[in-house]
Parts: sequence; structure tokens; C-alpha cells
Amino acid sequence: MLPGPQFRALDAAMQSLRSAGLRLDWQWADAETGWVCLGVLDQAEHCRLVPTADPLVGQVRVTKEQLKIALKSADVPEKFKKILKAPFDQDKKGSVYEFELVETTMRDLFSDFVETLEPILAGVVAEDAG
Repeated sequence: MLPGPQFRALDAAMQSLRSAGLRLDWQWADAETGWVCLGVLDQAEHCRLVPTADPLVGQVRVTKEQLKIALKSADVPEKFKKILKAPFDQDKKGSVYEFELVETTMRDLFSDFVETLEPILAGVVAEDAG
């Protein structure tokens, strides 16, 4: 059971993602992380909420190809391009961006970031289209 403030932050984050058009599914990640809430669109994971993290965090994984497209896209605002240039973590597949979601402003930023990247994450925007 989550503490009250963390539960309220999770609930608000989930509402923001639903407003961005995502379906939410719960999935067991692993013994260290526990349950995560996936933001899904067209059967593809676009983001995840990690309620067991303290503070609550939202994560977005972007492949190297998606990052290249996003950085060239005129539809991605400069403030998001700055975020894309500073990932929380990287591996050979791509980058992970993490947002602490305790405050409303950060939840709004996270859901706006996800919503802006949705066409790229869904593969709707190709490299030559940006």
C-alpha cells in the first residue's frame, strides 16, 4: 500500500496520461522494482510510472532512431529537445528519461512530453517526414 501523498501523485499522473490518450496497464517489472503502470497506445508501451520509487517517477524509453527523429522534428518544442539531449540513463538500445512526479508541474511536463512524442514512439513519424 502506498502512503497517501504518493498514492495521490500516482492517481494524478495516471489521470494525466489517460487525458493524453494512453491506456494504462499494470505489469510486474521485477523483484527490485515491483509493479509498474504502463502507458500504452496501439499495443506499444510509451511510458511507465514506477509507484514503488520514492519519489514517484515516470519514465520514457526512446530508441536511438526515435531520438534522431525527435531532435530533427519541427513538432517537438525546444524545451523537449533539451530534455532529450540529457537522458537519465542510456544503453545500446536507446535512452531513458525520468521525471519525478510529486509536483503538478512535473506531472504536466511528463504527460506533455509523452503526448508530444507519441507519433514518434508509435512509429507514425518517419525520419524523412521530420
